[in-house]
Amino acid sequence: MAELVTVAPAGGPEVEWELPVLLRSADAADPKAAPVWRTAELPWGELESVRVIAASFDDLALAAVVARPAGATNPDEDRVAVALVSEQEPEEIAEALVSTEYDPGGHVRRIGLEIWAEATGVGARRLAADRTGEAAASELDGAVREVTPMAFRLDGRTGTGLHELLTSH
Repeated sequence: MAELVTVAPAGGPEVEWELPVLLRSADAADPKAAPVWRTAELPWGELESVRVIAASFDDLALAAVVARPAGATNPDEDRVAVALVSEQEPEEIAEALVSTEYDPGGHVRRIGLEIWAEATGVGARRLAADRTGEAAASELDGAVREVTPMAFRLDGRTGTGLHELLTSH
């Protein structure tokens, strides 16, 4: 069993979780708590924003990182990496697409993720998440961190987790 889960989109930051913590991220879905993940200093000259999404289900956890390059004009330019893990090895993900719905105040309301696994060759798996509470903002290493609690659904499973948006000042 891998002890660390690392997710790194092309041109984006490498974010890692300890596997036992990620598998329990539903228990720690407090938007005011410190992050359960870690990364090196974010290259804000190259990035406009970074979103970190973590969810846990009974027997599965999801970790995703979405990096928006500086100067990007639409979500198609986002760089996305996803890991699906259980107590065994992470599932290899060939491609992932993220769609996000925002409320009139600019806060995340709903997330959709389409995930294509490398090994299966089967069609996309779809994950959906809805906001369950208000976002909490704080500062993290010189960035603004907005954390939103979410309810997740994947393959008939329900789970909870967080959507975190990091932007530079």
